[in-house]
Amino acid sequence: MKEVRCIICEKEGYGIIIRGMLICNNCEEKVITCDVNSDFYEFYKNKLKEKIYKKKLG
Repeated sequence: MKEVRCIICEKEGYGIIIRGMLICNNCEEKVITCDVNSDFYEFYKNKLKEKIYKKKLG
């Protein structure tokens, strides 16, 4: 079976799948509860842009 890694933390796990890519439960919880002005939120947004939208355009 193919290993599935989170696009944020790059660890194996379970969580939500967006456009065929995993966001693990831990990262999902962090982004839901973090302050939108935090460094993690910016990191999360940049990872989504890099991984999900790049795939969509590519």
